[in-house]
Amino acid sequence: MRFEFSNISLRNAIIFALTIFILATSYKLFVTPRNFEDCVLYNAKNGGSKFHAQIAYDMCKRKFPKE
Repeated sequence: MRFEFSNISLRNAIIFALTIFILATSYKLFVTPRNFEDCVLYNAKNGGSKFHAQIAYDMCKRKFPKE
């Protein structure tokens, strides 16, 4: 199998790859919690029990220790 790119298709492939990279990077930056409270809310929202909330609390406490 042999692929040949013209100048336009190569340019479009590069633009597409850069767009995917930028979207993936920005998603990671905007979704990850940046402090203890956001971490607890983000991780405990899917679980409805006290057990899930305690796990989220303990995990976030380790991730964001008091300075």
